[in-house]
Amino acid sequence: MNTIKKVLALLLIFMMIIPISLPVISKAIDLGIISRANATIDVELKRDEENPNIVHITATDTTYNITDLKYTHQYINTDNIDYFEQDNDDVYTFDITPAQTIEETFELDGYGSYTVYAKNSRRDRFLARLTVSDPSDMPQITLTKDEENPLILTIQVTSNNSTITTLKIAKKENINDNIDFSTEGTDIEFMESNNVTVRYTDITEEGLYVVYAEDSEGNRTARQIYVAEQNTPITVEIAEGSNPREVNLQISDAICNIVAVKVARSSEISDFDDFATIEGLPITQGQNVDVTYTAPEDDTYVFYIEDEAGYRVMTQRRITTEESSMQVTIEQAENAPGNLTITATNNICNIVEMKVAIGDDINIDYFENNGEEIPIELGREVVGTYTVDENCTINVYVRDEQGYSYMYSRTLIGIDQPEPTPNEPPTITLTQNEQNPRQIDVTVRDEDSSVDQVKWAEGNQTTAYFATNGTRIGQGIIGNVIRTEFTIDAIGTYTVYAVDEEGNETVETIEITSIEETPEPPEEDVTSPTIETTNEIINENESVRVNIYVRDTQSQIQLIKMATGEQDVAYFESAGTVLKTIQDDKSAQAAVMITQNGTYTIYAEDTAGNKVIKHITITEIVDTDPDSTITSSEYEVYTDSIEQIPSDTDLSTFKSNISTDIGYKVVDISGEELQDNDIIGTGYQLITEEGKTYTLIVTGDLNSDGKVTLTDISMIRKHYLKLETLSEIYERAADMNNSNTITLNDISVMRKAFLKIEN
Repeated sequence: MNTIKKVLALLLIFMMIIPISLPVISKAIDLGIISRANATIDVELKRDEENPNIVHITATDTTYNITDLKYTHQYINTDNIDYFEQDNDDVYTFDITPAQTIEETFELDGYGSYTVYAKNSRRDRFLARLTVSDPSDMPQITLTKDEENPLILTIQVTSNNSTITTLKIAKKENINDNIDFSTEGTDIEFMESNNVTVRYTDITEEGLYVVYAEDSEGNRTARQIYVAEQNTPITVEIAEGSNPREVNLQISDAICNIVAVKVARSSEISDFDDFATIEGLPITQGQNVDVTYTAPEDDTYVFYIEDEAGYRVMTQRRITTEESSMQVTIEQAENAPGNLTITATNNICNIVEMKVAIGDDINIDYFENNGEEIPIELGREVVGTYTVDENCTINVYVRDEQGYSYMYSRTLIGIDQPEPTPNEPPTITLTQNEQNPRQIDVTVRDEDSSVDQVKWAEGNQTTAYFATNGTRIGQGIIGNVIRTEFTIDAIGTYTVYAVDEEGNETVETIEITSIEETPEPPEEDVTSPTIETTNEIINENESVRVNIYVRDTQSQIQLIKMATGEQDVAYFESAGTVLKTIQDDKSAQAAVMITQNGTYTIYAEDTAGNKVIKHITITEIVDTDPDSTITSSEYEVYTDSIEQIPSDTDLSTFKSNISTDIGYKVVDISGEELQDNDIIGTGYQLITEEGKTYTLIVTGDLNSDGKVTLTDISMIRKHYLKLETLSEIYERAADMNNSNTITLNDISVMRKAFLKIEN
């Protein structure tokens, strides 16, 4: 156990500081044929997140095919671009099929610069470079939290060959924030040298901070640290569950989501790396995670928790069906009662230590630095001997190899005086609980000895009956007074039995004449409502009035919605038009006027959360308005959507780019109508005066704010990496190149849109 504690402590300290790699990436274009403004070719280089030795290449051309793709492990500038056209042994040529998008990878084989060369069918040439600095040349940052005030940091920065010229600090609001220290961060005052130490006292709130350093050669390093009372942002509370060997874990994280919870036996674990091949428990990722775990056997278990920032915690818990996995018994020699034989057992692992102390006010903490050690041979059952010369209270402490400890206390008599006459048996007091008449409260007192056992049974019973019968209560309570209880479910006579450590027995009965019956819990409603509809022709087939009737057998109807097209239940979690209803106990009515033939979906939900949908088809309407269509030369107009709307498009611009003879309005995702200067976002809707709805999709806007931001880039990356899944309309918004699939190219195009870089 001590070894595990030391490993845990060292690893927790190690995880307090996480390094951030800052590779240098640059680009160049051959201007001999075209100007940069007219260039159609681009190359993106990115190091793999899981294996940074792998570099991903994405070469794209908006007009022409990429015909050549090569790289070399050296720095090549545009003046020497012909190096790639010559027969040089250090140039690697990828075997590609010409296309407008080419994706390849290569593996780094050392520090220094790597140059990637691309050429298109128009013979435009492009260079992209990535520089991986030698760690020995990089500034080294050491961050230490003050022991008395964790908001104070000691920052030490050293460099082997250069002078430290820049030192900054910044707080991350979100774990995925990327901080550009060329424009962001707070400067830290220091004297330039190759060994800088600063005591930084300006942090005023807990959180995740990044410290950045740069030297005179342009080498840059950043390290992040969680500044708070805790070493990590992760806290874990473990409580007993309601079933045998069941525990409940309540896990919270101050800065980001918990991504993994694992468990293993303590005997299988020595450090964090041992969990690498262990499968995690099923969880819903979040900053607050609740997990229930049932252990297969009595043992000590280690729980491993990891968050998306890489912070990790291990915590131990002994899980057993019994109240304690260790037991202690004391036997006095028959002819010499001061000679004691102490036997300790452990059903999980070896006992490694036994101590004894004499006294009435001793608790288990006393033995941390006190107590007389008793020689034992290690094992799951150990035996020690001890001698006392007078009556006393003896306290026996045992500790096992996993660090768990247990204390047993007993009053010893008959040592310094003749054996006393037999003691009086315990006294039993029984009362019916006032707040819960089904509960019988039990108090057992013994003036001369400790109470050893308490049982109860139905009926009027004798002490002999309890030799092999009865239900034990008050287990684990030690002393002269035991307060416990038991629960009954019928009126009648009940008997309680008690025996003390000297073998004195007694029984007491109680007559129960009335109890308060617990009402049966209401039956859970798991049945969905039913939907019925009738149609009425209005104005000679110009429109149809759909009457909707929703009924439920147990719960009230709380919501009715409608949407165009054939939708599923999940669609209505954030979409659909809420209809005005007339409520009547467990039923509700609504009506909607439809002016265009097609398929529609009706959705209903009751107060118990049960949901149902119904699809209807309208065919009776005669189209009397041949000019009810919407067209656009700027956007793509489909039957139920308008797509490829540029970001930062306001309503006035949108109106000027569509043509229609019918009236309409544009509403946001909450149903509020937009004004001319309001920005349009993905998921907004155009609703015609006939009731037809078009969903608006803004290219690159994945959070409905109408703009392309770092949040959108983070969301498309998570979708591409299958960490999270975008819904249908947001996946269409993420398709930056309209290829009907999400690739690295879409991420690249979105990044350029954010940076306002022309493709």
